[in-house]
Amino acid sequence: MDVEEEVPDVLDAPAPSFEREGSFFGRLLRELGDGFRPRTTAAGFARDDQRRGPWTFFLLTFVPFAMLSGVIPFTHTLRFGDVFGIEVIGDPHRTDITFDVLRAMGLALVIQGAQLIAFAAAFRSLAGAYGNAPEGAVTDDVRRIATRAILYRAWWFPMQGILGLPVALAMWGLPKLEDSPLSGFALLALLIVSVAPLVYHFVGMRHAAKRACGAGPLASFAVVLVPYLLVMVVQHVLVGDPTTTGLLSDWIPQPSE
Repeated sequence: MDVEEEVPDVLDAPAPSFEREGSFFGRLLRELGDGFRPRTTAAGFARDDQRRGPWTFFLLTFVPFAMLSGVIPFTHTLRFGDVFGIEVIGDPHRTDITFDVLRAMGLALVIQGAQLIAFAAAFRSLAGAYGNAPEGAVTDDVRRIATRAILYRAWWFPMQGILGLPVALAMWGLPKLEDSPLSGFALLALLIVSVAPLVYHFVGMRHAAKRACGAGPLASFAVVLVPYLLVMVVQHVLVGDPTTTGLLSDWIPQPSE
């Protein structure tokens, strides 16, 4: 049987786990788990039209994950690495370290938030242009359905790429690569933890565009691909790259040897 036939449409799809009955933390954890099942849960975004649930889930997941993603790479007074070691740089006061960590968390939230806003604006616009509310959807406003999908899957953003939380934690836990015989495996692990969240998010939003917003099979790729290209532009403008500086480059510490 074709696997596509096993994926439920809006009429048969369950509502997002966070909007079902059960304990608050149980629903929260189940909704996070739904992010790993993008094909079978995407149609559920069109099952309801409430706003409180998606925004609550967004604030409880995206915001803390985004802030935590900046602690390791963006602090100036602490150096993280070599099997979960923490080294104080210079002789800062405890208050200076506290404010430095808070600044790093705020900087990460600004960067991740700017990228998410760019993605959301483009995704909502394209979903509204290429999509049609599928049978069983509770609203004909495709952009509102797209917003629900964005909020429920926004927590993947702080997990992606070299600025993502998994890469930061992996770099913190790895030994010095030049001292490790497993340096090749370590680099492969870093590649996986940086790319896997991006793949999950891309696939999840593509199925949301197709199954919840009613975009066609080819159009659903464009609905997600174009916003991601815009995200890359925003990251380049804010952070820069090894050859150019971004608007926030002066706030980001340079990696040490």
